[in-house]
Amino acid sequence: MSTPDTDWIAALCAADTDPNRAVLDGADFDLAGVRAQLDSYTRTDLGDGNVAWCHPDARLPKISFLLGGSGNIIVWGAQMQSRQPVVVNGHGNRIIVGPTRRFNARIGVTGDNNLFFSGKGSTCNEANCVLQGTGRSILMGKDCMLSFDVALRATDSHAIVDLDALAVINEPDSILLGAHVWLGEGASVLKGVRIGRGSILASRGLAVSDLPARVLAVGAPAKVQRQNVSWTRQPDPDQEAIEALARRYPD
Repeated sequence: MSTPDTDWIAALCAADTDPNRAVLDGADFDLAGVRAQLDSYTRTDLGDGNVAWCHPDARLPKISFLLGGSGNIIVWGAQMQSRQPVVVNGHGNRIIVGPTRRFNARIGVTGDNNLFFSGKGSTCNEANCVLQGTGRSILMGKDCMLSFDVALRATDSHAIVDLDALAVINEPDSILLGAHVWLGEGASVLKGVRIGRGSILASRGLAVSDLPARVLAVGAPAKVQRQNVSWTRQPDPDQEAIEALARRYPD
């Protein structure tokens, strides 16, 4: 059932200021599935119009609103409590972590009307996720896997100025990971990057430009080393599991 707090979820399907947000209506992200869970979540009023919704088997991470931030909404579905904080400096931001076992990420948002979205079943051992600006996003599809020391940076945090044009040349930009993307230990994804479903960014890889679906990318900057590959959480999958993976993420 829709409530005044949750009406905003349907609006996230629209492009709004960030065209990446339109993908939330697709199967890779399953926004409807996240929305359907909310009736069972516990609502907590955090003051100044800030609200958190928490999975009944989960515990909220430490949440800080800086400089009077208001109208922010957090939906937290990770059952294991994160050791990392959520820090918001702004208004009207949305942080949504879909139902999952573990999501241990520091999430920092500065600015207004930004969106952090992690789909159902996506896991994170340790990451630093940074959003800045107005109307920007970090979007992760279902069943992604982030290793340790991963960075998702939708901003450089400091301006670079063209002294001839007298203009900033490194504005914040959104990040999008399709469903079932694996970011290896120490991997980094920078602003403006889209990674297609089923792909792998190897350990210490640095993604500075888009990567297609079903590829293995390595290096800094990351380059495609192998095509038509994907991955499974099982260390030694049997043939049935391999065939199921191929069906789940076709060309």
